[in-house]
Amino acid sequence: MPTIDNIPKRRLPSPPPSTPKWDVRVVKKNAAVVLKKPWSEGLQDSIIAADMISKSTLSQKNRIALILVDSTLEIAYKEYLVNEKSIGIAAFSRLATRADIQKEVLKHISVSAATVKQIEYYYKLRNDLIHQRATPNISPEQVQKYREIVERLLKKMFGLKFDYETT
Repeated sequence: MPTIDNIPKRRLPSPPPSTPKWDVRVVKKNAAVVLKKPWSEGLQDSIIAADMISKSTLSQKNRIALILVDSTLEIAYKEYLVNEKSIGIAAFSRLATRADIQKEVLKHISVSAATVKQIEYYYKLRNDLIHQRATPNISPEQVQKYREIVERLLKKMFGLKFDYETT
């Protein structure tokens, strides 16, 4: 009677390498930037969180993602002025509104008038989401478009990369 000891050993082929998920690739791609500029890590993580929310089954996922993307941009403006441009407390305190902050940032980076107009459109949309009684419908395409704009700005301001290429 044959025993298990007599069965020849076989090696299975190695499984193909898996492609890391987008968020893991983004963290890896930006590791050097985050190490040098730790204030950029929260911005990176907010974009990753917006991506995760957009892919979720939440009924209000587009609303939440748009608010998160816009808040990320506003925080990025402040981080840029304080940490990248070192504008100082006195100069920063004179920037009373988001429009003032954005205007100051745009003195330092080149952004087309068309892009600024889109940013202002999405900012108004975000304000409507927060301050209006009725919730406007937000499409996945609107979230994606705004996210792409913010990702490009984060690259200009901090060197963060969010593209979908592998590292």
